[in-house]
Amino acid sequence: MADADSNTCTPYQSLAECDSLYSAMSAALAHLDFSSMDNDELSLAAYYCAETRAGLCHCLNFIGDALITFAENEVYESTPESLCQLGHGLTAICLLIPALTDMQERAQALTSKINC
Repeated sequence: MADADSNTCTPYQSLAECDSLYSAMSAALAHLDFSSMDNDELSLAAYYCAETRAGLCHCLNFIGDALITFAENEVYESTPESLCQLGHGLTAICLLIPALTDMQERAQALTSKINC
């Protein structure tokens, strides 16, 4: 059962401070061992990282377009819970994009070594 506190937040709950180019997630993913993967598996891992990163960017574009549409239609209010959820979602995205980039680069580098 999920902890209610981990799925909800009080209005204006501050987000954790983070360096957007480095995160605990990036550090954990940096220690993944790709050495036992063959060339096809490495290529798939690199492909999925790139596809996921592209999907996250499309999501950000959608959020931006939605916020512009709200402003153009004079929708200026949102619930504190919605703003908190949006903030947590954007924070997760900013941590995932560099982590996915690092994983993709590592998988591609190992693929290049295997092909040599």
